[in-house]
Amino acid sequence: MTRELPLIHTDDDNQRAIALLEAIHENEPLTPEQEAVAELLTTFIEKFEEERHALTPASPPAIMRELLQANDLEQKDLAQLVCSKGIASELLSGKRRISRSQAHLFADQFSVPYRLFL
Repeated sequence: MTRELPLIHTDDDNQRAIALLEAIHENEPLTPEQEAVAELLTTFIEKFEEERHALTPASPPAIMRELLQANDLEQKDLAQLVCSKGIASELLSGKRRISRSQAHLFADQFSVPYRLFL
């Protein structure tokens, strides 16, 4: 195979690299050279996708907002859970940190690990 290995800078580059990798694997069993090229392409593709599509960790208030929305709940429902409209508002805005006991309460409520909230 005399094609150049593509540098991956864009989604189009990534799609071309994936197509090339698939084309190489159509010729199995692979020669040692083809295996080396396939390994390099896989490394390039994985690196690009990890950098381009990396997930950033969500903050505890963002997680809480998402869980409320996913469960068709509102801030008033959280307020009932913590017995205070003010505390619910501060938790959702990030002005107040979620305590360990609240984290356990929310974990039980939403069936998720308590550490999501800490």
